[in-house]
Parts: sequence; C-alpha cells; structure tokens
Amino acid sequence: MNPFHNTKTDYLAYLFFMDKVHYNEDAYFQMKMELSRRNFNFDNFNQNSYIRLVVKDLFSGWEKQARKMFAELIASGWTFQQPLDYKESWGRMTFRGFHTEVSPKLEQILKRYIKILESTCGNCGSRRKVEGYGDFYFCKKCYLKYLKKYRISNIDKNGFSYFKEKRYHVFWSEINHVEWKTDGYESFHITLNRLSPEEQISREYDARDYISFSTGSFNFFKLLRKLPTGLLTKSQVEEIHQLCNSLKKCPICSRKSVLSTMVDKKCLVCNTFTEKLENPTEKFLKRFGTQQGIIDHDKKNFRRALEDHTVLKYCYKTDMSFK
Repeated sequence: MNPFHNTKTDYLAYLFFMDKVHYNEDAYFQMKMELSRRNFNFDNFNQNSYIRLVVKDLFSGWEKQARKMFAELIASGWTFQQPLDYKESWGRMTFRGFHTEVSPKLEQILKRYIKILESTCGNCGSRRKVEGYGDFYFCKKCYLKYLKKYRISNIDKNGFSYFKEKRYHVFWSEINHVEWKTDGYESFHITLNRLSPEEQISREYDARDYISFSTGSFNFFKLLRKLPTGLLTKSQVEEIHQLCNSLKKCPICSRKSVLSTMVDKKCLVCNTFTEKLENPTEKFLKRFGTQQGIIDHDKKNFRRALEDHTVLKYCYKTDMSFK
C-alpha cells in the first residue's frame, strides 16, 4: 500500500509541491502516484493554495496575523515559488526563514512577523501577556484552560477524575494492576491498568485500558497517597510511602515540595536547588552576606515570578500534593 494512502489530498499536495526538503525521491514519486490515483489536477496548485495550506498548518490563533504577513510579502514581490522554511517540532512552530534565496526586504518582513506570531496566543489570537510553555504559546486565559487538563482532581477513597480529550472519573474498583517506575531524570511515572497482567497478554491493545500520570501532572503525589494498598505490591507500597514522606518544606516557596531523595535536591514547585541554600558557596556568601540573605533574595524573586509565570502560580495555588 502507498504510505500516503490515508493522507488528506490538500495536505499531500502541500507536501509534494512545497515541502521538498524532508523526503527522498522515492517518497515524492509515491506522493505523485497517490495524487494521480485521485485524479488530482497538478496545474491547479497556485499561490492561494499554498497560503491556505500554510495558514491551516499554523496554530489557529495565528491565522489573522499570518494572512497579514502574506499580504505584506506579496506586496513586496513574494511568490509561492519562494516557500517558507518552517516546521512543527514537538508541537512548537519553528521558522528558519525561506527555503530559497529572497530579497533582504522579504527576510525583514518574515523576521518581524515571527516575533509577532510568537507573542500571539496560538489558541485565541490574543496578544496580551502571551507566554511560551513547552511547545505552545498561550495568553493567560487559554494557559489556565490548558493547565487544568493536567490536573488530577476529585481524589478520594473512591477514585479520581482526569482529563483526556474530555473529563473522566475513575473508580478504584475499576483498576486491576498498577505499574510504577522512575527514570534517569528522577521523574516518577505510574500507569493504572484496568486489565490484569493476564488480560494484558490475551487481549488486543486498547488505550482506554491504561491511565498514565507522572510528576508533570498536578496533584500527582496526592494521587499516590490515595492509592489503595490492595492494588500495590509490598515493594510498591514501601517505595511510594518512602517517596511521599521524603518531601520536605522549601525555604523559598514554603511548600512541602523538595524531594530529599534526589541527588540534586530541587523544589518541584519553584525549581529552587536547595543545595545552594544549605551549603552556599563563598561567592554567594560574599554577595548576599549570610545564608539568610540568599534565602531572602530568592524569596523576593519567587514572589515576582508568581505574578509573571502562569504555570508557577497555578502549581503554587492548586497542587494539593505540597500543602
């Protein structure tokens, strides 16, 4: 079967005509064969087609600014034979310029709009207090909606709620098996399986049977504390208990959020490395006078950061794991 058999026609045309740097000759031949099979009119791909597909490829909140950008580019002599060099990597849109050589004026227009786009909410198009978070660009309102999706809620002796495309509630009685692991970055992961180990082997894979969380999920440690011991092995009970009890109070944000078991002890809320506070260098002592001087300085920076960084404030205010 042609590897592009399930690719939408307009996007396949976009790849064939305008994305000539990411595929080999064999792949482009297969694209052409698939388009021919669909009776695609190869003479019908034009500048409007290119602009429409690029705008569709960008974050929806960027559409208005992207169309303004193309209007300015066209007015300065640009044509679709000078395609943009951009790609989406891990959800983040990255512009490098143009695939072909263009005039300095066109380069300046694109560079100016890259700054505009990266200060525009990719969800709603707002340009007020836009922050880059991981792979996306958010205004404060859309940022909070996004963060709420990573919050485990309604955690009690009966179960919990979580978001995945929509909000679900899970009862502990639905869970048959728990997988628990940590990686080399001292991040912890848990997978709650609706299937027993035997059923996992005999049944076909269904993503709905597996519910996974990690330290990146808000209220993760609260979830760990509420896990019924009957679902866990003896070693899992001991390891999770030890982990949750190892959380110490952070001298900067005052949350009980420093994992003392880490090699480099770091606050999971404000990201402070507490080692530098417990054993300050001569350089820091010379600059701030005393250990308390260092702490007071970092506290002041933390209070300022709470007002400027939405994810920090959201974690500080809502993650019940550390209160």
